[in-house]
Amino acid sequence: CSAAKIAVVSYNLGTSHIMFSGAIADTLVEAGHTVHFFQVQQDNAIRTNGSHKAHRTFFIPSVAHNVWNDMAFRVNPFKPFNVETPSFFLNVTSSFDQSCHDVLASRDMLEVLGRTEHYDIGISEAYGFHGFGILYILGVREYVLSTAIPFQPAFAAMFGIPTPVSYVTNCLDGVGSLEAPNLSYFRRIYNTALHALNYWIYQRFAEKNTKIFRTVYPKMPDLEELVKSAALILVNTPSLLEMPRPTTHKVLHIGGIAEGRERKEPLNTELAHIMSTNRPIVVISFGTLARTVFIEGELLHGFLSAFARFPQFDFVWKFDDAEQHRTIFRNHSNVYTFKWLPQKALLNHPNTKAFITHVGLNSMLEAAQAGVPMVAVPLFTDQQYNTAIARQKGIAVYVDKTELSANTIGEALRRVLLTKKYQANSARIRAQLRAFPRQPKSELVSFINFVAEFGAPRGELHQFEKMLIFLSFNGMFDLPSHSFIFTQSLDIYIPAAIAATLAAVAAAALFVYIYGEEIPFLKVSIEVDPLDGLLDKVQSYIYAEDEDYKPKTD
Repeated sequence: CSAAKIAVVSYNLGTSHIMFSGAIADTLVEAGHTVHFFQVQQDNAIRTNGSHKAHRTFFIPSVAHNVWNDMAFRVNPFKPFNVETPSFFLNVTSSFDQSCHDVLASRDMLEVLGRTEHYDIGISEAYGFHGFGILYILGVREYVLSTAIPFQPAFAAMFGIPTPVSYVTNCLDGVGSLEAPNLSYFRRIYNTALHALNYWIYQRFAEKNTKIFRTVYPKMPDLEELVKSAALILVNTPSLLEMPRPTTHKVLHIGGIAEGRERKEPLNTELAHIMSTNRPIVVISFGTLARTVFIEGELLHGFLSAFARFPQFDFVWKFDDAEQHRTIFRNHSNVYTFKWLPQKALLNHPNTKAFITHVGLNSMLEAAQAGVPMVAVPLFTDQQYNTAIARQKGIAVYVDKTELSANTIGEALRRVLLTKKYQANSARIRAQLRAFPRQPKSELVSFINFVAEFGAPRGELHQFEKMLIFLSFNGMFDLPSHSFIFTQSLDIYIPAAIAATLAAVAAAALFVYIYGEEIPFLKVSIEVDPLDGLLDKVQSYIYAEDEDYKPKTD
C-alpha cells in the first residue's frame, strides 16, 4: 500500500485520551503515512501535545468556557460520583455542544485544509460526535472510529454489534461494572434499562450536534450516520484484558499501543538512590486528573498508617502538594513523594512489587505489561470497569474510594504483597501479553493499509451489520457457557411483559369502572359478592342511539 494522508482527531478530555490518539498518529507516521494531528480543547489544564511525530499539528481552541472543567469528578475525584445523574448528562451535553461551536469557529482553517490536503482517512475519538464533524469538513474519504476507553454499548449498537445486557455492562456504569460479567438479577434489570437509556442519550447527542453543524453546513449528513459508516473501530484495550462480548471484524483491540512513549527524563538523585537499593517498592499514583491536594486529613493519615504497617517496603508516591504536609511525611521514613514519576520505568523495575492506582486504562495496561499486581482504587468513569477486568484476571484487589482507611488499604496491601496468587497471576498475564500473536502496532498498520487501499466494507455485509441493531436490543445471541434464558435476559423480559400486560388490563378496568356512567356508548355496573369480597361479575350495557334499545337478557 502506498502512503496515505491521514487526519487524527483527539479530544483533550484527559491525558490518557491524548496519549492514545497520539500513539495512533505516531505509529502511522512510523509506517510511512503522512499524518496531521488535530486536538480539540476541552480540558484547560492539559498542555500535552499528544503526537511526537505527526507532520503537522492543529489546535482547535475553546472560544468559551467549557463546563467539562467544572464537572464533579474534576473538582474532587475522591468524593462519591455517579455518571448516571441528570446533571452529569446535562453537563456532558453542554460540553459537547460547546465543542461543536469551537469547531465551527475554526472552520476557515479546516476548509482550507480540506481543499488542499485531500485526506484519505480520518480517525476520530468516540466520546462525542464533533470529531466526525471535523472529518466531514476536512473531506476525508474514509472514516475510522477510535476510543481511549473500553468500547461503549451505544456505539456498538450503531454498528449493529449486539450487547447482551445479561452480562455486558456499560464501561461508564460506575460501581455497576464491578459485578461484570456475573451480574445479579436486579443488576441485570438495571443494566437493561441503562443500556436503552444510554443509546437514547447518545442519539440525542448526535441529533443536537448535527443541528449545530447544519447551521453552517446544511447538507451535512447526520453525524450518527457518519459514525456508522466507519471502516474500523480502534479500541484501547488488548483482547486479553477485555470482558467477553460479541464483536465483528471491524473492532481492533490495540490496547498497549502507547507503550514506550513516556518522556525520557533522568531520575532525580533521591529517586535514583531509592531504586538502586534492594528494598521492595510500592508505587502510588492516581493519574493526572486526580490531584492529590484532595488527599488530606483522615484520608492522608489512613494511607500513611497503612504504609507504616509494612516497614520492609518503600512507598514511592506521585504527590502534587507534599510540601504542605512536610511535617506529616517526615514521620514516615519509608514514604517518598515526587511531583512527577516515570511510571512505566518504575513499574518495570524488578524491585517494584505492587501498584496503588486509580485504574485508568493506560495505568492498568502498564501494570499488566510489567507484571505488577494492583491495589485498585477507581475514582470515576471507566475505572470501575477496568477494575472489574483486573479482578477477573486475578491481578488486583479492589478498595472502594468511599471506604479508604488504614484498615482497608492495609488489608489490600497485605493480600497483594504477602500472598503468591496475585504475583503469579500478574506474571502470567505479562507473559501472555508479550506472546500474543496480534500485537497492537502491527494490527493497526495492516488494517489502516487495507482501508487506504480498498476502503470500508460496502454492500451486503455492511447492510447486514446495520440490520443487527435490532438483534442487539433483543438478545438473539446465545453463548453455550450460559443458559439460553440467562443470556437472552428472558427472565427479565417475560416478567416485564406480563407486568405490563396486567397493568394495562387493570388500568382499562379501572377506567371503565370510573368513567363508564359518563360515556354514552358504555355503561358498566359492578356486582360484588359480599361473601368473599371478590369482583366476580362485570355486566356491560351497550346503548345505541335509539334510547328504547335494550340489550338481550337471559
